[in-house]
Amino acid sequence: MIRYTGRVNIKTYLAQTVLVALLLLLCIGAFNWWSDPFAIWRPADVERLNRNAQTFFLRLSKPWQVSRIKPSAVIVGSSRSGTISPEHAVWAGETPYNLALEGLTAYEMKRFIEHSEAQGTLKKLLIAIEFDTFIVIPARLAALGYADGRMLNSEEDGKTWSRLAQRVRDYRDTLVTSSVLIYSLQTQFGRKLGTMQADGSWRISPNPQRTGRGTISDAGRLLVIRSRAFSKDALDRNLSILADILQFCHRHKIDTRLYFSPEHLLLTDLRRDIGYGDQHDDFLRRVVAINKEAATSTDSPPFPLWGFNLMENVVNHPPHPGEVNSADWFRDGFHFYDKLGEIIMEQVWGDNSTAGMRLDSDTIDTYIAGVEKMRAQFVHDQQKQVLAYRKEVLELIAD
Repeated sequence: MIRYTGRVNIKTYLAQTVLVALLLLLCIGAFNWWSDPFAIWRPADVERLNRNAQTFFLRLSKPWQVSRIKPSAVIVGSSRSGTISPEHAVWAGETPYNLALEGLTAYEMKRFIEHSEAQGTLKKLLIAIEFDTFIVIPARLAALGYADGRMLNSEEDGKTWSRLAQRVRDYRDTLVTSSVLIYSLQTQFGRKLGTMQADGSWRISPNPQRTGRGTISDAGRLLVIRSRAFSKDALDRNLSILADILQFCHRHKIDTRLYFSPEHLLLTDLRRDIGYGDQHDDFLRRVVAINKEAATSTDSPPFPLWGFNLMENVVNHPPHPGEVNSADWFRDGFHFYDKLGEIIMEQVWGDNSTAGMRLDSDTIDTYIAGVEKMRAQFVHDQQKQVLAYRKEVLELIAD
């Protein structure tokens, strides 16, 4: 029998093992940095940025982008505002960025605005306000993926231990984890999605599974679910956060504009049909009142506030069961195409459009009455289709 009598140098073996592991991590980190699946390290590389469904990671990537870009003009809202290009002519000369987030909460809205202002460059701000934002997710302040440690505040130095710890976790999660390696491989070898833009906006396209009126039915199902989760306490809390936001903007002299996101009248009618129309109207009135109160408390004029649900041939454009065509303004009744975003920017920041209505305590009831009149006329003209739509939505809820 031959016996091995040599000795193994344990220290050398461990050192070599550690060195190999470190080299492997370095290679993985370099590959993930180059692929940049979360659009953090090389955000100008639009080709690679477009290869991933970035909407799942925006609560990670967008705070980083704001710190990097230091924008002077920002759009804040839910995914409905994601199609508004901040690179509009009315913001010429600014460094713009679209901070829209899917499922944005009122608290997240507040923190993203504070984070933007803390960069020291924010001059202009567009805030999109939606009823669903203020009544949905009543049990928590922020959505999955959000971290306060990524957010700066102008009253803090940005170097607290919690922030440093969050930064270390983000380095880890974006460079050396197995999940980010999978996303990097998808970035390199997956199909190009072509939705996200370097300015923070995205492009929406027709849903290949459900087109025309079918997509609005899906939106209606979500509307019913969210409306039934209506919580007055949550609404009061979120409107209080909005008041804080507006006072913050007044104190920091940020040129702020607000607008209620437009929606197709099929959804406006559905909300009234299931019994939540009055709550929605009251919400509009309360936002107008809060805007006025925030201005009074800071001895400033109210911020310009606009409504866009009186747009003829837009919000009442008859939906069709077939393929989406160039005449459509919405993909699903809530999310509008970029051509409507262009009109909103032109109205709110320019002076050449008459698409929206300026809202204050003197005009809000006129606006609400006008929307109701247009809704009633739409139901009268499209009665068969409206009834079929209501039935289809309720069947989706039952399923």
